[in-house]
This record gives sequence, structure tokens and C-alpha cells, in this order.
Amino acid sequence: MSLDKRKLSIITFSHIVTDSYAAFIPLAVPVLIEKYNFSVALAGSLGVILSLSTNFPQIFFGYIYDRTGKYLIFLAPLLSALFVGTAVLMPTYGLMVLFLIIGGIGIAMFHPEATHIAKRSQKEKGSLAMSIFLAGGTGGYAVGGFFAAILIKLFGLPGLGLSVILGFVSSYVLWTNKNILAEQKKKVVHFATAGDIKEVNNFRQFLLLFSIVTIIVSLSSAVGMYLPAYLKQRGMDITVAGLSFMCYILPGSLGGIVVGRYFVKYNAKLIIILTQLFSVLFLYLMLFFPAPYFLLFIPFAGACQLSSFPMLVSQSYVFLPKNKGVAAASIIGLTWGLASVLIFITGLLSDYGGSISYAFKIISILPVFAVILLVKLKI
Repeated sequence: MSLDKRKLSIITFSHIVTDSYAAFIPLAVPVLIEKYNFSVALAGSLGVILSLSTNFPQIFFGYIYDRTGKYLIFLAPLLSALFVGTAVLMPTYGLMVLFLIIGGIGIAMFHPEATHIAKRSQKEKGSLAMSIFLAGGTGGYAVGGFFAAILIKLFGLPGLGLSVILGFVSSYVLWTNKNILAEQKKKVVHFATAGDIKEVNNFRQFLLLFSIVTIIVSLSSAVGMYLPAYLKQRGMDITVAGLSFMCYILPGSLGGIVVGRYFVKYNAKLIIILTQLFSVLFLYLMLFFPAPYFLLFIPFAGACQLSSFPMLVSQSYVFLPKNKGVAAASIIGLTWGLASVLIFITGLLSDYGGSISYAFKIISILPVFAVILLVKLKI
């Protein structure tokens, strides 16, 4: 296995730090509902704002990277720490939104270029490097939630401000290793025209892949955003909520490494279909089993939902070989941005039905639709 371990380690560490701050919002949701009397939808809308500002600009930064190869990612951890990590400390909802927008745009700089760096760290065919890199992001998000829960438990919401030092450290590491990470003498790639897309890229299959990933990450995002509040509604402590949040997110990233390791050896489509169907089963078991036994199904639901994500990201490069920065920005960024729609709908359903459980019971069937589309995908 030909891996540039130093390059992959640096970029994965930065992915862990950058994405960890986004997990502060789900853990703050139950506190905001209780402390400020926010509705579920209003508290969850902070997650929607972050998702939109973090993910939709990635297509723009992917375009900039394809055009110029500019090294901008060193700014991302710092902006994430300063603005996303402290957003819920602001005294008004408007300031919270402003901080999330600024920090989200900063994070958007990171993923297109960092994904390409991770891809280049593996010289041969396969998705192990991509799996490790993506595991860093989802793992950082998972651990960040647990870290936030501990800080909130010990110091209340102001305790989240103690975390900003990690952002400074990560940005420093990225800057001092610029010569290792930046692609030397990058050729400028023109943005694909409609003719280019038809002649070089398999746009139809890419759109199908894009739809599948959007369904998968939308459900994962919605469940993750409201899981701590759901657990609080079922009588769980904030630290239990943080631990359960980590147990929901982390198995998906670890499962992604395992799946990525054997991606070229087994039937990838079958693996994805099975994991998505099992995710439906485990989600409903989580919803209908009594406390505390329902907690046992949370890690299995998370593992099944996201373990196939690295394979799908790698496949995007196959369908859009002419515009890899845009492919990464679309699959890793735009899909998660569109997930904000389901996050908001889930909040509205929760308020309408009187509980987050009501909303979860409705949205947990969504992977079945992803499976239907997967049948037509050429992997």
C-alpha cells in the first residue's frame, strides 16, 4: 500500500479539528431549548445556518482550487474555532447566526482542497486514504460532540470557549507544512462547459450518485442534530447525550475505513445497499425499545448509515474526472448543505408532533429510497 503517511496524517488531523467545532451545535440544542425557551425548530435552525454556510460555498472554493490551486486551507481551523466554536455564547440569536455564517464560510475553504490532498496521498487505486481522511472529519465531529458535552456539564455553555486553542494549533500546523501539502506546479484546470461535461464526464451517473449521497447524509445530519435533544426528552443526562452522539457518529467513520480497505475486493454496490437497509432497522429499534436498552442500537445505526460514504466520494472522481475539485465540493459539501432542508423539516415535525421521536419515526425510512436509486448506479 503506497501511502504518504505524513501528508495524510497532517491533513486528517486538521480535518478532525476543523469539523469538531460543528458538533458543538447539536449538544447546545437541548440547552438552548431549556435556557432560552427556543422551539425545537428554532434551536435546530442554527444547525441549518451552519450547514448552509459551511457546505454550499464549497462548490465555489472547489472551482477556485481547480482554477488556481491556491493554498487557503490553513485558515479553516482558526475560523472554525473562533466563530463556530463560540457562536452559542453570543447573547442574541442574530449574533449566533452571524458567527455561524463567518465560521461556516471559513470551513468551506477546507474540504475541496483537503480532499484532493488526501486523494494524492495514495498512489494506487483504492479508497483507503480517502476513508481515513473522511474518518478524521466524522471522527472529529463525533469526539467534538462528546468534548462539548463535558465542557457544558462542567462550565455551562461558556466552557465551549476553552476549545479555541485547538484551532490555532491546527492552522499553525497547516501553515508550517505548506510545502508538503500544496500541489507543486499545479496545472490550471478550466471549469467544465456543458460540452465538456457531456464528452468527458459522466454527468448522468454523477447526478444519480449525488442524489443517493444527499439522502444518506441528510438523514445522518438530521438524526445527529437532534439526537442529544431526543435523548434529553427520554430522560438522559447531557454527558450521556454527548457519549451517545459520539457513539452514533464515530462507528460510521471507523466503518468507512474498513469498507474502504476492501472496496476493490468485494461488490461495492451490495455493501452499500445492505448497510443502508440495516440502518433503517437499527433506527426503528432505537425508537421503539424502552430505556436504557434503546441506547444499544445507536452505534449500529450510525455505522450502517455512513460506512459507505467514502466509497461514494471516491466514485465521484470516476464520474467527474475533469473537475475533481468540483466533484469533491459537490459530494462532500453540497450534499451536506442540502441536508439542512431535512434538519429544518425534522425540527418542524418535532414541534408539530410534540416530540423529536415523532419526527424520527417519519424520516428513518429514507434510506429505502437511496437503495432504489443505488440499483441504477454503475459502480
